[in-house]
Amino acid sequence: MSTIFVIGAGPQIGLRVTELFVSKGFTSVGLASRSRSNLEKLAAKFPDNVKVTLAEGTDAGDVDSLMRGLDTLQKSLGKPDVVVFNASSLFLPHRPLMEMSVEAFEAHLRTSLTGGFVTGQWTVKNMNKDGSLPPAVIFTGGGLAHQPRQNYSGLAAAKAGLLNLTKAFQVEHPDIHWAVVTVKGLVDKGNEFYTSQLISQNYWALYQQKKEDWQVEIVH
Repeated sequence: MSTIFVIGAGPQIGLRVTELFVSKGFTSVGLASRSRSNLEKLAAKFPDNVKVTLAEGTDAGDVDSLMRGLDTLQKSLGKPDVVVFNASSLFLPHRPLMEMSVEAFEAHLRTSLTGGFVTGQWTVKNMNKDGSLPPAVIFTGGGLAHQPRQNYSGLAAAKAGLLNLTKAFQVEHPDIHWAVVTVKGLVDKGNEFYTSQLISQNYWALYQQKKEDWQVEIVH
Protein backbone atom coordinates (compact mmCIF):
# COMPACT_ATOMS: atom_id res chain seq x y z
CA MET A 1 0.00 0.00 0.00
CA SER A 2 1.46 3.36 -1.08
CA THR A 3 0.37 6.70 0.29
CA ILE A 4 0.48 10.25 -1.08
CA PHE A 5 -0.27 13.46 0.82
CA VAL A 6 -1.10 16.65 -1.08
CA ILE A 7 -0.90 19.94 0.78
CA GLY A 8 -2.81 22.67 -1.01
CA ALA A 9 -5.07 20.17 -2.77
CA GLY A 10 -7.19 21.83 -5.41
CA PRO A 11 -9.06 21.00 -8.63
CA GLN A 12 -6.08 21.56 -10.91
CA ILE A 13 -2.54 20.30 -10.26
CA GLY A 14 -3.38 18.81 -6.85
CA LEU A 15 -6.22 16.70 -8.22
CA ARG A 16 -4.41 15.63 -11.40
CA VAL A 17 -1.28 14.58 -9.53
CA THR A 18 -3.31 12.55 -7.06
CA GLU A 19 -5.38 10.91 -9.81
CA LEU A 20 -2.20 9.96 -11.64
CA PHE A 21 -0.59 8.39 -8.59
CA VAL A 22 -3.77 6.45 -7.85
CA SER A 23 -3.84 5.20 -11.44
CA LYS A 24 -0.28 3.93 -10.87
CA GLY A 25 -1.26 1.91 -7.80
CA PHE A 26 -1.37 4.26 -4.82
CA THR A 27 -4.22 3.22 -2.54
CA SER A 28 -4.16 5.87 0.19
CA VAL A 29 -4.64 9.59 -0.40
CA GLY A 30 -4.39 12.45 2.09
CA LEU A 31 -5.70 15.81 0.95
CA ALA A 32 -5.19 19.03 2.89
CA SER A 33 -6.70 22.41 2.06
CA ARG A 34 -8.47 25.35 3.63
CA SER A 35 -11.84 24.53 2.04
CA ARG A 36 -13.88 21.56 3.23
CA SER A 37 -16.30 21.77 0.31
CA ASN A 38 -13.47 21.69 -2.23
CA LEU A 39 -11.89 18.70 -0.52
CA GLU A 40 -15.17 16.79 -0.49
CA LYS A 41 -15.57 17.40 -4.23
CA LEU A 42 -12.06 16.05 -4.82
CA ALA A 43 -12.60 13.02 -2.60
CA ALA A 44 -15.70 12.05 -4.58
CA LYS A 45 -13.56 11.55 -7.69
CA PHE A 46 -11.67 8.53 -6.33
CA PRO A 47 -12.86 4.90 -6.48
CA ASP A 48 -14.11 3.13 -3.38
CA ASN A 49 -10.97 0.99 -3.04
CA VAL A 50 -8.88 4.13 -2.40
CA LYS A 51 -8.75 5.30 1.19
CA VAL A 52 -9.10 9.08 1.24
CA THR A 53 -8.55 11.26 4.31
CA LEU A 54 -9.30 14.97 4.33
CA ALA A 55 -7.65 17.61 6.49
CA GLU A 56 -9.96 20.56 5.98
CA GLY A 57 -9.07 23.95 7.37
CA THR A 58 -5.36 23.40 6.69
CA ASP A 59 -3.74 26.77 6.02
CA ALA A 60 -0.19 26.46 4.67
CA GLY A 61 0.47 30.00 5.85
CA ASP A 62 -0.25 29.10 9.48
CA VAL A 63 2.32 26.83 11.11
CA ASP A 64 -0.01 25.33 13.72
CA SER A 65 -2.76 24.74 11.16
CA LEU A 66 -0.35 23.10 8.74
CA MET A 67 1.10 20.83 11.42
CA ARG A 68 -2.38 19.77 12.52
CA GLY A 69 -3.29 18.96 8.93
CA LEU A 70 -0.20 16.81 8.38
CA ASP A 71 -0.70 15.02 11.70
CA THR A 72 -4.36 14.37 10.86
CA LEU A 73 -3.41 12.70 7.60
CA GLN A 74 -0.70 10.59 9.21
CA LYS A 75 -2.94 9.48 12.07
CA SER A 76 -5.45 8.11 9.56
CA LEU A 77 -3.18 6.83 6.79
CA GLY A 78 0.22 6.22 8.36
CA LYS A 79 3.53 7.45 7.00
CA PRO A 80 3.42 8.84 3.44
CA ASP A 81 5.61 7.65 0.58
CA VAL A 82 5.17 10.92 -1.32
CA VAL A 83 4.31 14.40 -0.11
CA VAL A 84 3.36 17.11 -2.60
CA PHE A 85 3.41 20.70 -1.38
CA ASN A 86 1.13 22.50 -3.81
CA ALA A 87 0.22 25.54 -1.72
CA SER A 88 0.68 28.98 -3.23
CA SER A 89 0.18 32.60 -2.26
CA LEU A 90 -1.28 33.39 -5.68
CA PHE A 91 -4.62 34.13 -3.98
CA LEU A 92 -3.08 36.97 -1.94
CA PRO A 93 -3.11 40.59 -3.16
CA HIS A 94 -0.33 41.53 -5.60
CA ARG A 95 1.15 45.03 -5.69
CA PRO A 96 4.29 46.85 -6.84
CA LEU A 97 7.14 46.52 -4.39
CA MET A 98 6.97 50.13 -3.27
CA GLU A 99 3.26 49.82 -2.54
CA MET A 100 3.52 46.55 -0.64
CA SER A 101 3.57 46.51 3.14
CA VAL A 102 5.99 44.38 5.09
CA GLU A 103 3.03 42.40 6.37
CA ALA A 104 1.79 41.67 2.84
CA PHE A 105 5.25 40.58 1.72
CA GLU A 106 5.63 38.31 4.72
CA ALA A 107 2.22 36.77 4.01
CA HIS A 108 3.53 35.55 0.65
CA LEU A 109 6.59 34.08 2.32
CA ARG A 110 4.54 32.33 5.02
CA THR A 111 2.33 30.50 2.55
CA SER A 112 4.72 29.58 -0.25
CA LEU A 113 8.05 29.37 1.60
CA THR A 114 7.60 28.90 5.34
CA GLY A 115 4.83 26.42 4.62
CA GLY A 116 7.27 24.46 2.48
CA PHE A 117 9.89 24.61 5.23
CA VAL A 118 7.46 23.30 7.85
CA THR A 119 6.31 20.54 5.52
CA GLY A 120 9.91 19.60 4.78
CA GLN A 121 10.82 19.34 8.45
CA TRP A 122 7.73 17.27 9.14
CA THR A 123 8.43 14.86 6.30
CA VAL A 124 12.02 14.21 7.38
CA LYS A 125 10.62 12.91 10.67
CA ASN A 126 7.55 11.13 9.34
CA MET A 127 8.13 9.76 5.81
CA ASN A 128 7.93 6.05 5.05
CA LYS A 129 11.50 5.05 4.25
CA ASP A 130 10.79 1.35 3.80
CA GLY A 131 8.84 1.52 0.53
CA SER A 132 9.79 0.00 -2.80
CA LEU A 133 11.08 3.41 -3.90
CA PRO A 134 12.80 6.12 -1.84
CA PRO A 135 10.41 8.69 -0.37
CA ALA A 136 9.84 11.89 -2.33
CA VAL A 137 8.86 15.43 -1.43
CA ILE A 138 7.81 17.45 -4.45
CA PHE A 139 7.05 21.16 -4.36
CA THR A 140 5.06 23.07 -6.94
CA GLY A 141 7.23 25.98 -8.00
CA GLY A 142 6.73 28.78 -10.47
CA GLY A 143 8.53 30.47 -13.32
CA LEU A 144 8.55 33.65 -11.25
CA ALA A 145 11.38 32.06 -9.26
CA HIS A 146 13.59 32.57 -12.32
CA GLN A 147 12.10 35.77 -13.72
CA PRO A 148 9.81 37.99 -11.63
CA ARG A 149 6.93 39.91 -13.17
CA GLN A 150 5.75 43.38 -12.25
CA ASN A 151 3.35 43.36 -9.28
CA TYR A 152 4.11 39.72 -8.49
CA SER A 153 7.36 40.15 -6.57
CA GLY A 154 5.97 38.79 -3.33
CA LEU A 155 5.07 35.49 -4.95
CA ALA A 156 8.30 35.54 -6.98
CA ALA A 157 10.46 35.93 -3.88
CA ALA A 158 8.62 33.10 -2.14
CA LYS A 159 8.96 30.72 -5.10
CA ALA A 160 12.66 31.56 -5.50
CA GLY A 161 13.16 30.82 -1.83
CA LEU A 162 11.23 27.57 -2.17
CA LEU A 163 13.52 26.41 -4.98
CA ASN A 164 16.62 27.04 -2.90
CA LEU A 165 15.00 25.51 0.17
CA THR A 166 14.43 22.34 -1.85
CA LYS A 167 18.10 22.23 -2.79
CA ALA A 168 19.08 22.75 0.85
CA PHE A 169 16.91 19.85 2.00
CA GLN A 170 18.46 17.66 -0.71
CA VAL A 171 21.94 18.50 0.56
CA GLU A 172 21.13 17.81 4.22
CA HIS A 173 18.78 14.84 3.75
CA PRO A 174 19.91 13.00 0.61
CA ASP A 175 17.97 9.83 1.48
CA ILE A 176 14.77 11.63 0.39
CA HIS A 177 14.19 12.84 -3.16
CA TRP A 178 13.51 16.57 -2.91
CA ALA A 179 12.32 18.24 -6.10
CA VAL A 180 10.43 21.18 -7.58
CA VAL A 181 8.15 21.21 -10.59
CA THR A 182 8.54 24.77 -11.88
CA VAL A 183 5.46 25.78 -13.84
CA LYS A 184 6.19 28.74 -16.12
CA GLY A 185 2.68 29.39 -17.41
CA LEU A 186 -0.93 29.83 -16.30
CA VAL A 187 -2.51 26.48 -15.54
CA ASP A 188 -5.64 25.37 -17.42
CA LYS A 189 -6.11 28.73 -19.12
CA GLY A 190 -6.27 27.52 -22.73
CA ASN A 191 -2.64 26.72 -23.49
CA GLU A 192 -2.44 22.96 -24.05
CA PHE A 193 1.14 22.82 -22.74
CA TYR A 194 0.03 24.14 -19.37
CA THR A 195 -2.86 21.81 -18.65
CA SER A 196 -2.80 20.40 -15.15
CA GLN A 197 -3.05 16.89 -16.56
CA LEU A 198 0.13 17.34 -18.60
CA ILE A 199 1.96 19.09 -15.75
CA SER A 200 1.11 16.23 -13.38
CA GLN A 201 3.24 13.85 -15.46
CA ASN A 202 6.35 15.58 -14.11
CA TYR A 203 5.54 14.58 -10.54
CA TRP A 204 5.29 10.90 -11.43
CA ALA A 205 8.44 11.13 -13.54
CA LEU A 206 10.36 12.54 -10.57
CA TYR A 207 9.09 9.83 -8.24
CA GLN A 208 10.16 7.11 -10.68
CA GLN A 209 13.72 8.36 -11.11
CA LYS A 210 16.58 6.20 -9.92
CA LYS A 211 18.60 7.81 -7.15
CA GLU A 212 21.63 8.37 -9.37
CA ASP A 213 19.38 10.26 -11.80
CA TRP A 214 17.49 12.38 -9.28
CA GLN A 215 16.64 15.87 -10.50
CA VAL A 216 15.99 18.70 -8.09
CA GLU A 217 13.97 20.68 -10.61
CA ILE A 218 11.87 20.08 -13.70
CA VAL A 219 10.87 23.22 -15.59
CA HIS A 220 7.57 22.93 -17.40
